[in-house]
Amino acid sequence: AFFLRTLLGPLFLLLLTAFFTLWERRILGATQSRMGPARTGFAGLFTPFLDGIKLLLREVHQPTSVGAPFFIWPSLALFLVLVGGSLSPRGYPSFCRPHLFFILFLVLGGFLAWLVALGARTSGSGYPLLRARRRVRQRVGYELVWSTTFFFPLALGAFLTPSTTLAWPMRLVGPFWLGAFFCLLAETHRAPADTVERESELVSGYTTELAGWAFTSFFLAEVSHLWLSCFLLSSFWTRSPRAALPLIWLVVLRRAGLPRIRYDAIMDLCWKVGLPATLRASLMAFFLR
Repeated sequence: AFFLRTLLGPLFLLLLTAFFTLWERRILGATQSRMGPARTGFAGLFTPFLDGIKLLLREVHQPTSVGAPFFIWPSLALFLVLVGGSLSPRGYPSFCRPHLFFILFLVLGGFLAWLVALGARTSGSGYPLLRARRRVRQRVGYELVWSTTFFFPLALGAFLTPSTTLAWPMRLVGPFWLGAFFCLLAETHRAPADTVERESELVSGYTTELAGWAFTSFFLAEVSHLWLSCFLLSSFWTRSPRAALPLIWLVVLRRAGLPRIRYDAIMDLCWKVGLPATLRASLMAFFLR
């Protein structure tokens, strides 16, 4: 039973990731008055599987200036995210306490950013390296703010339930909700904080030299990391992992309705507004406990 639950977590996470791509494309298509993928199977349900097969069958090009480690980093990135899926704080499958999962998740997220940087460094191209530098800087900054937003529920000695949240002043809980949600967007590099991708400036970012299973591994790792972040946020702030679904819905709608913010503005918001505000609010929570 232990090994079965360990395997079901990553498989469930991969299925969520696959159908999330279809769901996101359909929602973005509806916001732009177009259908989106709907030809392969009923309502396009076979689209994620066919896209995965197509990506895996593509030829993997290896630049002549790099060696074998160029292909190690995508595999390690996907492996780390799947390990996080096996330690998910959901009721099923789960064998890890949410507090421990919170610490492990921060460690795995930090490793994921550095694996992207190592993959870009060994690709032998300047565009992936520039994108990786932006990703690491944004990750380091918002990781501090992201982890600090959880001090409020930890200071209360328990998870915040909806009734507990309503018992606190909205001027104290509201900024934490908004700040945690924006940190979620910045941590997972979703719009309007997806400045590390800017195709008009950086081509395809750190995936410029990737194809086939190498590109697929990095893509699955990034989308799976989004799901794990939503599960973590919903578990700490509502004590219900089901709240991850409304969070995912808001993430997709933000991509459809908000323009991209400049990179310098995002970093100024992190260091000059986000981190001081969360530190002050966390200190207040410890005194109000």
